[in-house]
Amino acid sequence: MNSNSLYANSQEPGRKLRVLALHSFRTSSKIFQAQFIRAKLGLATEDLVEVVYIDAPHPASGLIPRDVEHFFKGPYYEWFTVETMGDKLQFDEDKLAASTHYISKALKEKGPFDGIVAFSQGACLASSLVAMQSHGVVMQDIPRLKFCILFGGFKSRHPVHKAFMATKIKVPSLHVIGDRDDIKEDCLELADAFESSITLSHPKGHVIPAFNAQHTAILRAFLATFLQPSLEDTSVTETIASKL
Repeated sequence: MNSNSLYANSQEPGRKLRVLALHSFRTSSKIFQAQFIRAKLGLATEDLVEVVYIDAPHPASGLIPRDVEHFFKGPYYEWFTVETMGDKLQFDEDKLAASTHYISKALKEKGPFDGIVAFSQGACLASSLVAMQSHGVVMQDIPRLKFCILFGGFKSRHPVHKAFMATKIKVPSLHVIGDRDDIKEDCLELADAFESSITLSHPKGHVIPAFNAQHTAILRAFLATFLQPSLEDTSVTETIASKL
């Protein structure tokens, strides 16, 4: 299959999708962009998308993951923090509220955006906000996001997020999950929270992987689907499935 020719005749001429990118815990926009470049994902999709990378609003408040600090220089940022208090989780509500406002502001001021791409903690928060937007709770002054692409994403345990993710999220999603990821089951749980989801598995761990030819073709088909002006969300999975 020639991935570069998928949907070539059905795309709006000259138009690219605009995607907001949210990095992982205690990394940065520059690190997320570097991870994409190393995986050659930017090169594989540059004719389809324009990606806007942003830093989380909070400087890292603790230790930097060793696999991050060893390969990437700071500064480092985080979207929120959470501590275990006995059998309960204690979220920093101020940080979480500030990040929610910050992302909403970025979507409005740097937009419009078609979708969102995120990794790990960024994917956790992104999926929660997409669910809440679909319920009419947040980000109501911006166009509804059409899709999300989540690398190593997991469901938020915050009680408010959990409430809005109790029903299937009616936003098409693509989930990239490592077979050796320590949180693989959590990633699969998040994928199952979406009504129209596609899952791509790779043999590595909690990373942004290089895609093989088949996965690149699926990613491109997924993105190109949203360049079809008359497409209904409910037909996305069927459209992609026909290309597998």
